Amino acid sequence: MECRYRLFAIRDELRAHVIQHPELTKQWVFHYLDSTITKFVSQLPNLSLWHMSALVLTYGKDQEFETHRKHLEIEYAKPENRKFKVVEVELMSAVGQYLSKKHSGAAFMFRGLLACGRSVSLVRKWAIVLRKERTRSLEVMVEAPETSTLRDYCPA
Repeated sequence: MECRYRLFAIRDELRAHVIQHPELTKQWVFHYLDSTITKFVSQLPNLSLWHMSALVLTYGKDQEFETHRKHLEIEYAKPENRKFKVVEVELMSAVGQYLSKKHSGAAFMFRGLLACGRSVSLVRKWAIVLRKERTRSLEVMVEAPETSTLRDYCPA
């Protein structure tokens, strides 16, 4: 429930910003973020590390997905859209924290393996890869069609 309320708060913050700047209501990025946050609220019970892994495997190297991502970053770079990037980062943070709490047992087990196997190079390599891929995985989760509306709004 805590994550759901946090998502609503992020969406409220987004909408409040657009109310203060009405010209932004025409921006497709606003509509994408607003509808994606709403979609995440409804998808929350289904989200898991395993779901995120499947999305990364499916869309991690997808060309259309990369095109949408690049177009989104171009929009975020515009001065009037910088707040939208902040909202996306907050969304990724909320989802990441939700998954960490939901899978706290897996994190505990992984930390235990890491502590026991410091000399084992495989465990250390896993830790390095997981740290690098965390942000990319959250980006994919926030933009994948199963959890996002990016394909519906991105003109690219």
